[in-house]
Amino acid sequence: SDILVGANTPNIDNLTASGSFTWNAWTVRPSNTLAAIPSIFTGATPGVHGVTNWDGEIYAETFVEVFEEAGLPCAIVGEDPILGGYSATYCTNYYGHPQAEEHFMTLAIDLLRENDFYFVTVYNPVPDHMGHQYGHSSPEYREAIEDADYHIGRLVENLKELGVYEDTLIVITPDHGMTGHSHSHGYATDMRIFSVWHGPGVKENYQMVDNMYIPASATYNETYVAHRIIDIALTMTELAGVRAPWDAEGNVITQILAE
Repeated sequence: SDILVGANTPNIDNLTASGSFTWNAWTVRPSNTLAAIPSIFTGATPGVHGVTNWDGEIYAETFVEVFEEAGLPCAIVGEDPILGGYSATYCTNYYGHPQAEEHFMTLAIDLLRENDFYFVTVYNPVPDHMGHQYGHSSPEYREAIEDADYHIGRLVENLKELGVYEDTLIVITPDHGMTGHSHSHGYATDMRIFSVWHGPGVKENYQMVDNMYIPASATYNETYVAHRIIDIALTMTELAGVRAPWDAEGNVITQILAE
């Protein structure tokens, strides 16, 4: 979150200014992609969704499955094989490739232009890769974040060209933070993430209040945050008007809902 605040990210800034946002949300432990991405989609902690290795299977229901059950077609664009197996899902292993951001966003834009998807998600591995290689305070890490912002701008422009921008909910969130060259130790800088919500059903120009208590652990002091990463799934289903995933443990982020 701290690096994003200081980076040149005009497209994220525009979405933030006209949507709801926080620089102070909280991921799951262990604070790594393997645990966190399934938690985003299930609303469940790792002990419930059960993913323990890259060949693992999510044992908890995802909001993607709920959407598809309701007749709302979805596409997942990225490198994560854990989330494969659903209808209309695209997962391509591009980890570490310098053009991954462009590749994945181009695929997502093509899917939106050529199909009638209700939900499309794009996973961008490049900032994580650059953080591991160069460290979270490096110019390379900042540049990866700024490149991601550029491609978010491409998405916004295409949504406007398609005439659906005003009707589209855009959510931006990382799966974990970064401390130095790593993020799996559970430090506060590993756990703290941002989130941006923009579109129908969401308050405009609203910075979330830090009203959720996080107890202290061996690696960070007690704190208050705006929401947890496991709250994303239930907020998505609430905004879509469908039921929550059966195994979700989070809450709806009610403070961002437009009245």
